[in-house]
Amino acid sequence: MREYSDSYAAWLKRMRSGDTAAHAQLEDLAKKGDPHALMALGDMRLAGKYFERDLVKGFKNIAKAAEKGLLEAQRAHIYLTGKGIGRKANPTLARNMLSRLAETDKFSAVQRALLDHATSREKVGEIVPETISDDPSIVIWRGLFSEAEFGYLQHIGLPLMQPALVVDPKTGTGRLDPIRRSDTTSFPLISEDLMLQEILGTVAAATDTTPTQGESLTLLRYRPGQEYRPHYDAYNPGWAGPQRKYTCIIWINDDYEGGETHFPRLDITVKGKAGDMLVFDNLDADGKRNPLMEHAGLPVTRGEKWIATRWVVAVDTIDLKKFG
Repeated sequence: MREYSDSYAAWLKRMRSGDTAAHAQLEDLAKKGDPHALMALGDMRLAGKYFERDLVKGFKNIAKAAEKGLLEAQRAHIYLTGKGIGRKANPTLARNMLSRLAETDKFSAVQRALLDHATSREKVGEIVPETISDDPSIVIWRGLFSEAEFGYLQHIGLPLMQPALVVDPKTGTGRLDPIRRSDTTSFPLISEDLMLQEILGTVAAATDTTPTQGESLTLLRYRPGQEYRPHYDAYNPGWAGPQRKYTCIIWINDDYEGGETHFPRLDITVKGKAGDMLVFDNLDADGKRNPLMEHAGLPVTRGEKWIATRWVVAVDTIDLKKFG
């Protein structure tokens, strides 16, 4: 099912025109059973955008859209079932659902085949991370991720890349800035498929945190001459939201020159191999931004640098305990 109904198409046009009152019409369309409206409403409820955040209602909206045959909803239904968003987590059921969908959906078939080669979570108990700095903490996990995992990230991220933005401290919105020159995309909650859940589970295990203790996984591509000038990942003092404690950088490739991660205040430069993960602590003992953790992505001089970044925050962003 790909075609929008006339009613949903009209609603979408209003939203894209900047009509801030248009979202109120969405619930009416969803109640009438429009699958795209159900999907959009579920997505908004999961994100807390325009509607109060309600994981249970969001899941039910998406489940209804899936019942009506909307492919993107069928995929999201599987992902939310695996992670336990809006319902009790059931990874086994999610894999079985993925196997059924893989019979007709090529993307699900690729994902299902690669899941058997996702070995990183087991490696957390086998690999001893290499210490680069004790205080502040900087470690690197060598060979943590398999080619199936980091190759999958590049495969799904390639068609989604957009110029990277920085957050304007005055407006809170993204804007282009020469401090950060790269292409990027991220994977919000509704797009965290079962392979992404495996990867985020590994990050959680390696940092002794939970899979919901973090921001969306972000994919970055740096072309020759592109860089990320010295900056901090932890938010400025006074930030009221969850603070970024750990930065986790997964190298997706290594066939490029330049592009090292540099900590100028520590005189430390790091470059990993494909499948390695760098983890560093952005906060001091008091939970405040550590001034020593300024870092940069040095300019790429040849080829393209691909990395995935996960910012792990100090608290859970989603409480899943109520689902059992």
